[in-house]
Amino acid sequence: MQSLWMVLASLLFACMGVCVKLAAATHSAVEIVFYRSFLSLILMYALVRLRGVSLRTPHWRWQVSRGVVGFSALFAYFWA
Repeated sequence: MQSLWMVLASLLFACMGVCVKLAAATHSAVEIVFYRSFLSLILMYALVRLRGVSLRTPHWRWQVSRGVVGFSALFAYFWA
């Protein structure tokens, strides 16, 4: 079953690459990263609220730095 999840993840990653290539014709890399991140934020927030988990963390500086590094990495990937 785990190998099927890997195949699905690869397929979805390839679909994301195709969507980024199509969107790059009309939008900048920063806009594409923003829209992808915003949709992910909405989905994750809904999932967290459904499960009743708190968003409060004692390690907020690590969370912010992780967000900055993640944004930079995604921007570099989409820009390339």
